[in-house]
Amino acid sequence: MEVTELTGLIATTMSVLYMGFGVPAQILKNYKNRSVEGISFFMCVMLFLMCCSWLIYSLLKPDYFVFISNVPGFFAGIVILYQFYVYGKK
Repeated sequence: MEVTELTGLIATTMSVLYMGFGVPAQILKNYKNRSVEGISFFMCVMLFLMCCSWLIYSLLKPDYFVFISNVPGFFAGIVILYQFYVYGKK
C-alpha cells in the first residue's frame, strides 16, 4: 500500500468515525430534547454544503476515499437541518 492510499484510508476512517458516531449522538440528543438549542444553524448548513461539494468532487474525480468519508455527513446534515426545521420553531 502506497503512502497516499494509506493516508486516504486513515483520513476516511477518521471522518467516518466522526460522522458515524459523533454526529448521530448530536442527532439523538436533539431528538430526546426536542430542541436544537445550542447548535449553530450556520455551522450545520456549512457542514452540509461542504459534504455536498466533496461528494460532487469525488464523483467527478473519481475518488472513493473522499466519497465514502462524506456520505455519512451528507445524510447527517439532512437530518440535522430537518431537526432545525421541526424543533427550531418555538
